[in-house]
Amino acid sequence: ESLAVSQVLGNQVPASSTKPLTGHTLGASGAIEAALCWIVLSGNPQQQLPPHWWDGVADPALPALPLVAPATRLAQAPRRVLSNSFAFGGSNAVLALERR
Repeated sequence: ESLAVSQVLGNQVPASSTKPLTGHTLGASGAIEAALCWIVLSGNPQQQLPPHWWDGVADPALPALPLVAPATRLAQAPRRVLSNSFAFGGSNAVLALERR
């Protein structure tokens, strides 16, 4: 996943995973993340992004992504977000949302 994200977006776009915040919801995970993305775009006056909670141990074989630290705020309101759903068995989807 990090290899695909790095190849498409480079290493300047903030990255996060909401799974540690919501748990392993299986089929509902895409819908929950879409709702969180909508909140980031529309109801976010402090311009915060969902934090990426992890154990801090990076895999040296994978490209480093700019993971969102807790309480990270953007200099300006985000206009676009991507929700990537990489599922078991190769069922993958990307939802792109844009604020107008």
